[in-house]
Amino acid sequence: MIHKIETEIELYDFDSLSKEAKETALNWFRDSEMEDGFAWDDEALKSLKAFVEYFGATLRNYSIDFSNSSYSSVDVDEIPKLTAIEQWKLVKKLGDYDKKTLRGTGECLLTGVCFDENLIDGARIFIHDNPNCTTKELIMAGYNSWLKACQEDYEHQLTDEALIESIDANDYYFDAEGYLMNVTNHVKDHKVYKTVLKLNGKEIDITKQLAV
Repeated sequence: MIHKIETEIELYDFDSLSKEAKETALNWFRDSEMEDGFAWDDEALKSLKAFVEYFGATLRNYSIDFSNSSYSSVDVDEIPKLTAIEQWKLVKKLGDYDKKTLRGTGECLLTGVCFDENLIDGARIFIHDNPNCTTKELIMAGYNSWLKACQEDYEHQLTDEALIESIDANDYYFDAEGYLMNVTNHVKDHKVYKTVLKLNGKEIDITKQLAV
């Protein structure tokens, strides 16, 4: 005879967890984010490569630590010897900017993502203050501005505020202790007959929605 195992589980959204459970959830998500790394690393590196190539150079190699826990570096090669006027003309073509701050208006003309502006702003501000700079110095100024912005973005990615925003956006649910629940698999594996979702003090039976 096959015995049916009947269990009931309670799920919680993040806001319904206890203080201790919230800490457990945040610590788990933060560890997961640290393991996965910077969420926009591909987009950021595409911007960097496009920026270097825009000035006629080649990004030969790079070692980037977005967490800022170790040294980062880039190897730029085949750098053309541009005159100061040629450099400034190239920079001006990279979009409109505020004449006071020298920061761009967000056109992102290199790849279409915000990291373009970090590179362009860095180069624009540097050449304004150093009109006789070399092309390599100009490129490295853009790189340094880009690296600083990326590391700040990654630092924000690990904050409680950013983690909670991600949790809410993805409708994650937890058990009472704050551990993430894969509800569908749990229902399948444990023959769950009733699933109750606790949202801000209210109980909602979602058994039918999870029927498999």
